[in-house]
Amino acid sequence: MVKRILFYLLVITLLAAIPACENNNNNNKTIRIVGSTSMLPVSEMLVENFKKNHPGVQIFIQGGDSELGMRSIKNNIAEIGSLSRPLTDKEKSLVKSYIIAQDSITVIVNKKNNIKNVTIEELQQIFTGKITNWMQLGGPDAPITLISREQGSGTYNVLKDLVIGNNNEISSNASIMNSSGAVRTAVSRDKYAIGYISSAYADDSVKVLQVVDKDNNQIKLTRPLIYITSQNTKPIVKQFIKYSTSKEAKELINKILIS
Repeated sequence: MVKRILFYLLVITLLAAIPACENNNNNNKTIRIVGSTSMLPVSEMLVENFKKNHPGVQIFIQGGDSELGMRSIKNNIAEIGSLSRPLTDKEKSLVKSYIIAQDSITVIVNKKNNIKNVTIEELQQIFTGKITNWMQLGGPDAPITLISREQGSGTYNVLKDLVIGNNNEISSNASIMNSSGAVRTAVSRDKYAIGYISSAYADDSVKVLQVVDKDNNQIKLTRPLIYITSQNTKPIVKQFIKYSTSKEAKELINKILIS
């Protein structure tokens, strides 16, 4: 917790220092996007394409988690916050929000794992520590290595809402990673590991585990990817938001999101 607070303070300090080095004209062409690491691939792609027609615009992207994105807008540290979870009713009254895409959370295991699917109930029992050995799922007699995201991560929040439930907690034995990329790397190196990531980060270094219901129908764990701004934003931010919600942008986003 202390490390995360220090990280927030460092990010906020660095971002707050950016406009201080610029005059007002340049500041009107500066956008700071802060928040969910799950949205980094989307934001980077949108920024790259937006700047092709806006060469004078400076756009800074800082990853962290969804809570940092919300806090950056509340404290007027960034122009755009990126979230990979739904907004609460209270948050909806404080900011403007724009759904950029619907992302799927993907459950991953090591490529050497022979398990092909898992039910929602089994997934809940795995991450709450009730199922601790792969043999309980028809796999080898080996302990399950849990890899999870940190609290505050949008990916964590969606798994908590859709799988774990409010009355349960993720096992304290889980190894905590601060990004989807870190989860993927950890799972790829441990043949008994299981984790969950933004679908944009899924690749052939890991195996995607299908989540099914009791009738063996596939279930998709989806959540919105959202940009938020303050109620009043400068013109260049409005232009970027307009582009990010355009048909062209959605087609580009769909190419990097695995739904």
